[in-house]
Amino acid sequence: MKPRQVTLTQLFLQPRVHRVWMLKHGSLWFDLPAKVCEQFDALWYRYCEAFKPPPTAFLANEDLVENDTLFALFASAVYLDRTLPGFSSEAGASGLYWQFDAEAV
Repeated sequence: MKPRQVTLTQLFLQPRVHRVWMLKHGSLWFDLPAKVCEQFDALWYRYCEAFKPPPTAFLANEDLVENDTLFALFASAVYLDRTLPGFSSEAGASGLYWQFDAEAV
């Protein structure tokens, strides 16, 4: 299946919308600047390395107050990780690729 492409303006939709798209298309491709992808990749890595604590506890140590894009990505990723088996995120030069284990759903 071809991934659903998500533009920067669509990033701010509710995580449940991203989940519907994931279920329908099998994956999402966020068309984002490389810097945003790198920042999210580092944030997601820290979250996973911390054994995925409650998001509020994790975010208490992160400075996302002025970064709506990273916050929206993080909120969606946490929701998808908790509701879709085998959720994964990969950062690329021109975007962010999310997928899950569709066979386990």
